[in-house]
Amino acid sequence: MKDIIDNLVARFQQIGVERIFGLPIYNDALNVEAVEFQSCDGGLIGVLITPWFMNIMLLPEDTSPWQTQELGVKVKYKLDSGEHEFVIGEDEEVGRYLFRTVTSPTHCYKKQIAAINSGKKALSALLAPPEKEKEEIPANSQQVEFTSNTPEEKHNSGRREFLRNIVPS
Repeated sequence: MKDIIDNLVARFQQIGVERIFGLPIYNDALNVEAVEFQSCDGGLIGVLITPWFMNIMLLPEDTSPWQTQELGVKVKYKLDSGEHEFVIGEDEEVGRYLFRTVTSPTHCYKKQIAAINSGKKALSALLAPPEKEKEEIPANSQQVEFTSNTPEEKHNSGRREFLRNIVPS
């Protein structure tokens, strides 16, 4: 895994020097860096920060499903967290990969650590398990709504409702 990530970083450093440096999209405050790459569903997933983009990169072991598709085509990829849309990319040295843009260009980041933190948050959000839907009340159960009758009960009920909205449960 480390060799694959090291090669990815080295290749995009080379692209930066040879093709992107000096262009208006290049952010001198950032360096090429791989952030939190991990094994994921038959490949590697993580964030690639460059001075011109930040992408979530998916480096699948088996790229054969996309070999016949054009570069730039959007495809669905199933992760444990659900199905997500990625774009097919390719580099002559890296090979085929899938990516999702987090930020492009990257001028909103004045420091590398800000880009790293943003990338970590984006990756964490993508990999987070889907929220469980609220439990549905069975159709045969009875729903009872409690109402207050006295002014004091109404006052206390309003206070409870107010506190429920500001105090996390």
